[in-house]
Amino acid sequence: MDEQPQAHTERPTNTPQTIGRTLSEIGQRILSRPAPTPLSREEHDQILLARVRSQRLAAENELRRAVGRRYEDCSFENFEAETPVQVAAIEQCKYFVNTFDMQRQFGNGILLFGPPGTGKDHLAVAMARRAIVDHGATVLWVNGLDMHGEVRDRMDDETKSEAAFIRQFVRPDILCISDPLPPGGALTPFQKQTMFRIVDNRYRERRPTWATMNVSGGQDFSERISEPIRDRLRDGAVCVHCNWPSYRKNEQQAGRPAET
Repeated sequence: MDEQPQAHTERPTNTPQTIGRTLSEIGQRILSRPAPTPLSREEHDQILLARVRSQRLAAENELRRAVGRRYEDCSFENFEAETPVQVAAIEQCKYFVNTFDMQRQFGNGILLFGPPGTGKDHLAVAMARRAIVDHGATVLWVNGLDMHGEVRDRMDDETKSEAAFIRQFVRPDILCISDPLPPGGALTPFQKQTMFRIVDNRYRERRPTWATMNVSGGQDFSERISEPIRDRLRDGAVCVHCNWPSYRKNEQQAGRPAET
């Protein structure tokens, strides 16, 4: 791929206070004029920019709620990279999200796989936040076990439309699934069918699907999730092998509570 990653510039701080202050200042200027006075181009652009920042802040806060308190502040800056392999993985993730507009055009996703406790979700959250703030993407973050629980609940509730259930996972720009596989086993036939419908619908619409997975490699992944789902997830995707010791084990051995 010839395109080089764009330099990441410092972003303005988007908080309810700063956005509200911007809109308040514009409003005061408008009210102080003799009526009727049209908005200047600069004021019009400021209002649009404040609105965009407000929408992206709301989307980022929704992501923070979805991932939970342990992961809500995850970023590239606070990921502990101590080995060349870890640094290379972060650079892959940064390049991917810095070129997200191009990746989104082709529906390219990203798959982070490796042993448990290596920070795959941390990196996925860091990318998702950057995709929201820098590129205005809509992100739906789901835990694999929770999603499969919804599938089971829907089987017992005839009032819920299967099409509507699938559509909620297809609509966002990015669907990020935290470990779609159950621990220590494969998906059930019904889970595979539902997962295939979600992934296939997104694949046909060229909407990227991201996933973090506790698997050792491609064969383990294929055997547990099915070849058709694997093929669609991997087509055009960046695959990041997070193959280093567990942070959780390191923290426990050091007598400190693990964070990610």
